[in-house]
Amino acid sequence: MNRQHEASPQASGQAATAARRLRRGRIVVMASVLAAAPMVTGLPQISFQAKAHPVSSAIREVGFITSSVPSMRTAKDGTRSAPGTAGTADPLSTARAGAVTAVQNVTAAVTVVGVTWPKGAVSSHDQFQIRTLTGATWGQWQSLDGDGADGPDAKEAATAAKVATLGTSPYIVTGASKYEVRSLTTDPTAPQGARVHVVDPGASNADSVQSPDSAPGAAAAATVKPTIYSRAQWGANESLRRGAPSYGKVLLGFVHHTVSANSYTQAQVPAMIRGIYAYHVQTLGWDDIGYNFLVDRFGRTWEGRYGGMDKAVVGAQTMNYNSVSMGVSAIGNFDIAAVPQAVTNAYKRIFAWKLSLSGLPAIGAVPSPLPPSWSKTRYFQRIAGHRDGFQTECPGRYLYAKLAEIRTGAAALMTKPAVKPTPAPVVKPVVKPVVKPVVKPVVKPAAWAVTTYSPYKAVGLRLGSKGAAVVVLQRGLKLTADGAFGPKTRVALVAFEKAQKIAQNGVVNKLVWDRLELRDYPLIAYRGLTLKQGSKGTAVVRVQKALRLTADGAFGPKTVAAVKVVQAKAKLAKTGVVSGWTWVAIEKQMPR
Repeated sequence: MNRQHEASPQASGQAATAARRLRRGRIVVMASVLAAAPMVTGLPQISFQAKAHPVSSAIREVGFITSSVPSMRTAKDGTRSAPGTAGTADPLSTARAGAVTAVQNVTAAVTVVGVTWPKGAVSSHDQFQIRTLTGATWGQWQSLDGDGADGPDAKEAATAAKVATLGTSPYIVTGASKYEVRSLTTDPTAPQGARVHVVDPGASNADSVQSPDSAPGAAAAATVKPTIYSRAQWGANESLRRGAPSYGKVLLGFVHHTVSANSYTQAQVPAMIRGIYAYHVQTLGWDDIGYNFLVDRFGRTWEGRYGGMDKAVVGAQTMNYNSVSMGVSAIGNFDIAAVPQAVTNAYKRIFAWKLSLSGLPAIGAVPSPLPPSWSKTRYFQRIAGHRDGFQTECPGRYLYAKLAEIRTGAAALMTKPAVKPTPAPVVKPVVKPVVKPVVKPVVKPAAWAVTTYSPYKAVGLRLGSKGAAVVVLQRGLKLTADGAFGPKTRVALVAFEKAQKIAQNGVVNKLVWDRLELRDYPLIAYRGLTLKQGSKGTAVVRVQKALRLTADGAFGPKTVAAVKVVQAKAKLAKTGVVSGWTWVAIEKQMPR
């Protein structure tokens, strides 16, 4: 689960107890902005509406300042802790030491806050809390959730342990103007080395994605794949995730909730998912976002972990059961709020489709491959709650109460007979003479229009790629060409991307090929033009500069003479006209 706060004077939520095991990690920056600078070619530029692309994040750290517990208890603007588990006292009432950050301004529509620390610096006696300011009123202190119920299985967890420090779960702030974080402990001194990490997951015009599935009660045909918004549509930076996905099998599905605000806007959802993604990977050290899918309050379903929506991708959503299940998390806190019908319907559709891919029913029990250590459960429902497999309150009492409806609804979609179309009337065909299609000849580009990079414009490359395209890339980056896209190639590529002021993600796409081509073939955009004596304009200026002439934009006798010199050296006809191979010849004698 991931904690998010809806700023409100009456905001409340479940407070984690001091004995809970806290999460790992630190938050770091997500993807770079894919905002390619337009190529200056002298040709018309075309603008398009915003498209989905990786969105950059910003991160900063805030330190704690030691504060006396008595002063915290008597502060003029003090507020109580949000209610926790029944019988649990306010952590401030039992604290012996504490620390607090300076009040921080909220500078973005969505802000992700977490606390991290070196291994061994924090014990189960320590607790971290956050509160937010809305208008002139401070809300209650919310405990940064230390629940460890979701997470990877052993193999991925072992890798995560090598790279992650310890930390709380992410807490997402929306709708507030300020916030502050405090540390409380029953030990004599507050924990040392803890730092607050603040992430702005960025925003984009492409975040405003509308949904055809958002209407309450929207129906879907039996086991038809529902509309699912892709990772690209929420701005995932694919270079952030670690390694290739793993695959298991789907025997059941788990229902989760993210413990986030329930009144967010549609446009805020992509940034919220980006924040969870960054925290899972960069803070906790997981391979990717933990959930296989996410559902927002508008009934939209979003792709989670990479690897193929129709595949049995192993997630990190229910510890010890990831290899035999798939997990869907509703974005919201359904321990304190009712579940929108759009969310319930979205769950029915995604489970009907995913279970049908494995040939499984939505209703019935399945033997547990590993019974929970805290209970004697040996069977799960095909669609189960997170709390059925781990000692947690997820997916919240109100969403857990919807599981029966989700099961029966998914089963109904899976068994609903397909609607047979009304047969069209039989019409006697009219016999028409056979007309042989006109076969258009394949027009190959002229030889002078082809560059070293031309055959590879549609080839994408990234770390681990191999082959002839990698050889061309490495030669273009002035590296030893061994055909293997390794770390050195990626470093050189990122340096090139930085110099070109394009997305620095170490991934080769058409834009990168185009920039390499423009650098090595600076006149490539003009090769299809023909210039001769009397021609005028920016293309003439380009030729004159390449020939080291005074660039006045008028193709006169001096320009003709200079062109003929180049043609003679290249053993071309000395026409004084610039076209095709003459452009190539002029380009070759330009300084590099």
